[in-house]
Amino acid sequence: DGKFYLYYTANWKIGVAVADKPDGIFADRGILIDNAIDAHLFDDDGKRYLYFVRTNLSGGFKIFVQEMANLLELTGSSKKIIEPTEDWEKKSGSVTEGPWMLKHDGVYYLLYSGTGANTPNYGVGYATADNPLGPFTKYAGNPIFEPDPAPAWDSRRVATGSLEYEPDLNKWRLWYGGLPMPDDSPGWQGVGLAEADVPEGPYTRHPSNPFNNPILSAPNVLISRPS
Repeated sequence: DGKFYLYYTANWKIGVAVADKPDGIFADRGILIDNAIDAHLFDDDGKRYLYFVRTNLSGGFKIFVQEMANLLELTGSSKKIIEPTEDWEKKSGSVTEGPWMLKHDGVYYLLYSGTGANTPNYGVGYATADNPLGPFTKYAGNPIFEPDPAPAWDSRRVATGSLEYEPDLNKWRLWYGGLPMPDDSPGWQGVGLAEADVPEGPYTRHPSNPFNNPILSAPNVLISRPS
């Protein structure tokens, strides 16, 4: 429809906003889900699904999915697809969050982050399924990407951004957020790229990382609410 849709998190709620161009201004169209964060919209041949994280459940942060009736409304009920079960996901708090979905050769790859976000144990893993609603099987070698053990801009933590397959290069490309150790900087987040020949890695960090560091502020107001 020529519009841009932004699924955002504010005050532990997921909402949606709409604009005519990607740099806004986005008009708020309301709240979709309470007690949730990290929304990701996935379009599977015209059928849309919203992946998100519920934060108010016992056992930690868990990833859910729900079908969309349209770009502004959910339909049916949500389904839990990933929860903290592995040691690395519970090492510094029971967390699975930051979902990102990719379909490649008929396989659905769900990228996610695990354990406490403000710790060097925060890592990236993935799970696969033959259906966007699951069931998903976690890769046994998770996490596939972790903070740089050497002093670096991403030695404090790495967080999911997106995973893509680049057919021209025959490479898997992982875009991620990184933070340095507290003693190295005020803690500004940068954006990095890592590449691999297969989805499970190993991933090699791009020599130009970080691509925008630091992210100090957002100079423009992107979302407006009706007065």
